[in-house]
Amino acid sequence: MRILSINIVLLLIVRLCAAQTPSHLTTDLLEHTGRVFLDGYPANVSLAELGNTIERYQLVEIHSAQPMLGWVMNSNRPNTLQTAYRILLASSPEILVRDEADMWDSGRTESDNSTAVRYNGKALQPATVYYWKIKTWDNHGAESRFSQVKSFITAKALDGATALYPSQVSDEFPVTIKPLGKGHSFIDFGKASFGRLKLTLTSGNETDTVTVRLGECAKDGQVDRNPGASIRYAEYKLPLMAGTHTYALKIRPDKRNTGPGSIKMPEYTGEVLPFRYCEIENYATTLNSTNIVRQTVHYPFNETASAFHSSDSVLNQVWELCKYSVKATSFSTPYPDGDRERVPYEADQLISQLCHYSADKEYAIGRYSHEYLIDHSTWPTEWLMQSILMAWNDYMYTGNTVSLQKYYDALKNKTLIALKESNGLISTRTGKKIAGDMSDIVDWPHSTPSLHVPCVHITNPIDLPTAKFKTGDEVTWKNSDFNDSDWSEIRTTKQWESQGYDGYDGYAWYRIHFVLPEKPVLKDSVLINLGQIDDAEETYLNGVRVGKTGSFPSDEGGFFSRYNIPRTYKISANDPAIRWGKENVLAVRVYDDSKGGGIMGLGVNKWGETDGYVFTDYNTVVNAYHYHALRLMSVLAGALGKTQEQAQLSKDAQQVKNQMNKLLLNPQTGLYRDGIGTDHSSLHANMYPLAFGMVPEKNKQKVIDFIHSRGLACSVYGAQALVDAIYNANDAAYGLKILSSTDERSWYNMIRAGSTISLEAWDNKYKSDQDWNHIWGAAAGNLITRKLMGIEPIEPGFGKIRIKPQPATLKQAAIKAPSIRGDIYVSFDNQPGERFTLEVEIPANSASEVWLPKLSAKYRLTVDNITQRGTVDGEFVKVEIGSGKHSLVILTD
Repeated sequence: MRILSINIVLLLIVRLCAAQTPSHLTTDLLEHTGRVFLDGYPANVSLAELGNTIERYQLVEIHSAQPMLGWVMNSNRPNTLQTAYRILLASSPEILVRDEADMWDSGRTESDNSTAVRYNGKALQPATVYYWKIKTWDNHGAESRFSQVKSFITAKALDGATALYPSQVSDEFPVTIKPLGKGHSFIDFGKASFGRLKLTLTSGNETDTVTVRLGECAKDGQVDRNPGASIRYAEYKLPLMAGTHTYALKIRPDKRNTGPGSIKMPEYTGEVLPFRYCEIENYATTLNSTNIVRQTVHYPFNETASAFHSSDSVLNQVWELCKYSVKATSFSTPYPDGDRERVPYEADQLISQLCHYSADKEYAIGRYSHEYLIDHSTWPTEWLMQSILMAWNDYMYTGNTVSLQKYYDALKNKTLIALKESNGLISTRTGKKIAGDMSDIVDWPHSTPSLHVPCVHITNPIDLPTAKFKTGDEVTWKNSDFNDSDWSEIRTTKQWESQGYDGYDGYAWYRIHFVLPEKPVLKDSVLINLGQIDDAEETYLNGVRVGKTGSFPSDEGGFFSRYNIPRTYKISANDPAIRWGKENVLAVRVYDDSKGGGIMGLGVNKWGETDGYVFTDYNTVVNAYHYHALRLMSVLAGALGKTQEQAQLSKDAQQVKNQMNKLLLNPQTGLYRDGIGTDHSSLHANMYPLAFGMVPEKNKQKVIDFIHSRGLACSVYGAQALVDAIYNANDAAYGLKILSSTDERSWYNMIRAGSTISLEAWDNKYKSDQDWNHIWGAAAGNLITRKLMGIEPIEPGFGKIRIKPQPATLKQAAIKAPSIRGDIYVSFDNQPGERFTLEVEIPANSASEVWLPKLSAKYRLTVDNITQRGTVDGEFVKVEIGSGKHSLVILTD
């Protein structure tokens, strides 16, 4: 009996000293490398079975000759750090069963690296399946068991390309089905997504045809047929066969988002359309949810990887909107900008990257998208430099330098140091050039539409609200004597699709008859103001061409849209084409490539989303980005051991900061001017220096006060930098006000408008062609994680985590945030000015710097019920903690 007792005690000691098994093994950042997909659906096929698989399959292929291996260390003991690991990698799982390896046995390797260990065994062969497992030792002296075995397959070419998951297909069913009348049903899937439709329908004959309508927007209980902007609507006819059959609805490709430069859908998913609502008409049999399946396409996404809830219901809804937007807009890779174009842009990628990091433990798609844009840069000056911000985020969130090493030189060029002038600042307007065309953007759009009636302006405008209209294209239609009496009449204040020409794309002509007065004595010109025309147009007055904007398919160089450019043409009052005191005919030839077309009835508010920014040769926003890019590039150079370049880049960054504060800070106002040569100060010229840590301490409060005064005078894209700036300045109350706002310019307004995916603009009125599926509108998702809850890596790969909640008046909040080392949990209970309680859980092999609000000059602080003083930093008290669960309480003394 005594021997049995001793054995039990020894067993308990061994169990207490044993570390938990490592989990979430990754190969080149991807966890599910052994997963096989059949036409987008995860399947029960292993990599070893591929030789016997006749179906079309997709999988992850590892392109690295020396892939990076990572894992999550687990421990139920606090303050746990990894001290060593042993990796076994073999050509078959049977070898690993014996705890042996024929490709690589790392042996016990003393290291705390758990995120990016480079394979260092025998040469991997192309198109070959390999298997590996890992065990660890920790600072408590505990040794783990080996992990479960993970498999991966190498690509045919080990070219070092970033590996990705294939696109996934998920079947989704209606939330509600409502009858609209006999044989007519309205279906709501609850949320919009990019997908196709599969229908199981029954017919008694071969002559039945049902009508299917799909759309993102609903109106009066039906799919909105004319939703405006770039909000999607489509109608299809589906002939039925006798009996019960399952039908696949083929989505028509859109000319614009499937053209050159757009990201194409893979063959196995087919073309997709964003829609939430569906109508089925002319189908007499009762429909149920199993008859209607939406096949949604998205990048693999784990909805349980993150969660957030607070005492503010608006904030909760905004979080859910932004989190879902990450999944919904990942329908193609690299990240697209939205459905209108499906073109990657750096600004979209930057926000999408941070949002994806906040929503899911997934880093490969962000890296792949970032690398794509290094080789496929777009035109805005600031966006070129955003590639460095994305490289920085990739490094800090993964701790993995593979991409940085590969693209270092290209990234360094994107600091745009080659554009530096003698005053220490950069300019795109002084003659220096680098590859590609560049133009400063600041924010987008530069103009916003307003209602506009086409007119001819002399002394007073002559409105032209209607026109004769005909589809087609004949050269004689430009002539003033052409007889258009049999043409239809439409208004010039809205697109032709909403006036009986739904779905028509191609050429059409407007002919507008109007009478001019006698020639004014003091007027030297006539202005023809037609507003915005979608897409390309050529205008004639009495048969004489007066202007053209955009280009037609038959033109040299092909079609080019100028849908967002207002058409204004000035003609001399002495031009013989003008018939003073008589009837005149304005003939407008229009080509519409897709969606809404024709004279739109839209003019322009010149301020747009730039807060009246005055563009000069040396712009503040551009040079703020230049400083930030140089500063981050300096740190990245150091990460690669390039110490001399690190020092030079740091010196260059400091010079830009000094020159900006010397040349662009207005000494009278204490604010940043928009540029050299103007005294105008915009929101953007001040929020970017504040976000990037450039504002001198003596100017900070003036800059913050000015930012308050401007409100949300920026786009949803600009709001990323604005809210970053606000929280970086510890202005928590204003940050919370913006994130939880219900004003027209707010994230909540996207929900109120009826969308379940983030919008491209605050509202349709601020961008006439906006998408209802644009990831850059989801910035609030990463801002809640990174700034409100304050979770950010301060050492690469979350080696050390800053937790700096800024609650302001928010009473309670809790979040689960993913990291490459494991899940982070943070929750707080806030009694402003009295008591703040913070509960945190830090993953093993990490440490944390926790910032608590300093409630008063005299305070009491306990960490796990032990009194501490912490370190005062401004209005915060900092505490260092290790992994595990911790409870921190600070209150007034």
